[in-house]
Amino acid sequence: MVPVEVPSSPESPRAGRQAYDDWKSYDDLTKEDIDSTLKPGAYIRGDVINFYIKEKFLVLPRGALYGKFFVNTFWFSRVKTLTDKLRNDRYNVRVNRSIHRMRSSINPRVDDVQHISSLIIPIHFGDNDYHWSLAVIHLGKERCTIYHLDSYRGTHNSQVVTRALSLFAAVALNRSPEDIYVGEYYTPQQTGNYECGYHVMQFLSKVAEVKGDLGPYFDNESACHFATSWDVKSFEICFHGAMDPKAKNRFLP
Repeated sequence: MVPVEVPSSPESPRAGRQAYDDWKSYDDLTKEDIDSTLKPGAYIRGDVINFYIKEKFLVLPRGALYGKFFVNTFWFSRVKTLTDKLRNDRYNVRVNRSIHRMRSSINPRVDDVQHISSLIIPIHFGDNDYHWSLAVIHLGKERCTIYHLDSYRGTHNSQVVTRALSLFAAVALNRSPEDIYVGEYYTPQQTGNYECGYHVMQFLSKVAEVKGDLGPYFDNESACHFATSWDVKSFEICFHGAMDPKAKNRFLP
């Protein structure tokens, strides 16, 4: 992808809270967030993806999510920083505790890890990263499988992503390292160099339609056909309509 200058998402304005705890509503988005989203060929900003997750999924009753849990766009870079430290010092109690505390920024609130069927994670590496991809930790009864979906294959190092999330699953989700696997899933590839954020959100919209466990969804080869170039373009057009400040009925695709 050709990098463009994209301003970093601001820290959470809420006192005492970190950015990886923060979620946005439409009214919380800045004019710059909205204008940059509506500009043709613009990259999606992190706060806009957080808005989409909040307004599309976190408004639903917990039972309607079928065990799907979400984190926001700040979360992965923090987890990666912590797991990198833990690999250098695997018995660092302080870092272990910090990784475990990252569970508190999973939404809806996790009372028991047994309630999690799938943890859905927008992937962004922080400063100087201009790309979005998506990871899913699927917690089956017998095994934990991590999927990394990248619409511009190779832009985000899948090995780095899955290694960080494997360590998080072992520490914070109480999964045995021997039961953590990396799954294979064909991800449709984007045709241009800016649509990665739309691929992520459009995939999320399809995941929301799955009633029940996501495991069979990933095992179904036909599921990967949801994101042709026209599917993603249609999603982008509908999303722009919902984001337009003049929209009277804000219907998110």
